[in-house]
This record gives sequence, structure tokens and C-alpha cells, in this order.
Amino acid sequence: MGAQVAAAMAKQSRQSSVRVEAVVLFAELRNFTRMSEMLEPDRVLALVDQFFECAASAVKAHGGETLEVHNDSLMAAFRQGKAPEQARAAVRAAQQLFGDFDAVAQAWERDYGLRTAVALGVHHQRRHGHGGDDVGHVALEAAPHDLPGDRRGAAVPLVPGQVTQGN
Repeated sequence: MGAQVAAAMAKQSRQSSVRVEAVVLFAELRNFTRMSEMLEPDRVLALVDQFFECAASAVKAHGGETLEVHNDSLMAAFRQGKAPEQARAAVRAAQQLFGDFDAVAQAWERDYGLRTAVALGVHHQRRHGHGGDDVGHVALEAAPHDLPGDRRGAAVPLVPGQVTQGN
């Protein structure tokens, strides 16, 4: 691609882009590589579709919008209201996804001997007028069933040095 074409594309992108405040939810299916090694491709696609249906349903139920799905991951945005409401909606969607996917994970383990889980990340970044960033994020993961220390959800620091764990 020529330098002029690249410059024109970059200029068009800047002109058409709009900055909005949103909380972003990332959902990833754990053990996807193992699933791909164990099962036939058509079965893998069917199972991954189940995961995406669970995730998209949870996102929609809490006012979010699925932006992208790729391989074993989904990205969604929560834009309704201000940041605290967006964050609450994203966390509620994450909690629903944990609950909804639990039955799916149990069935996959029973039917295919495949232990899976869902990992989630919630992120918000707001730019301040003075140039600084206010960044908050939380990473959540539901561990595969029957593993030592099985946990339903763990939150990784939103505040440096503070970690909470719970349902």
C-alpha cells in the first residue's frame, strides 16, 4: 500500500471515528485449543456457538451490545448511562454468563470429557481534560469443574493491592 493511500485511510478513519464512554466486556472460552484437538471441527463449531449464544444473551439482557466475536472470544460494550451504571450492567452480564454457562460446561464435561470455563474482563477508561487517564479493570474467571480450589469467580485488582473473591 502506498504512503498516500495509507495517509488518506488514516485521515478518513480519524474523521469518521467518534469517542464514546463505554465499559467493555471481554469473554473468552477456556480450553478451546484442547477442544479443537479432541473433537471434530463441526462439533467444535456447534459448541463454540453455544458459548457465543450464552454470552450474547447475557450481554443483551443487561443492555450491552456485542461488538465482535473471534475464535473463542467475544467483545461487548455497555454504553447506556454513566460509567457506574455501565460498569454495573457489565458485571451483571458477567454474573449471568457465569451462571448460564455453568450448565453448559457440566454437559460438555459429561458428554465429551472436556473441562471448560469462561474468563471475563471488564474495562473502562476515561480521558481527563488534563491528559491523565482514569483506568479501571477487573478480570473474572470461572474455574473448570472439579479442580482443586474450584472457584466461581475471582476479581483481580480494581484498586492496587486489593483483590476480592466471591460469587
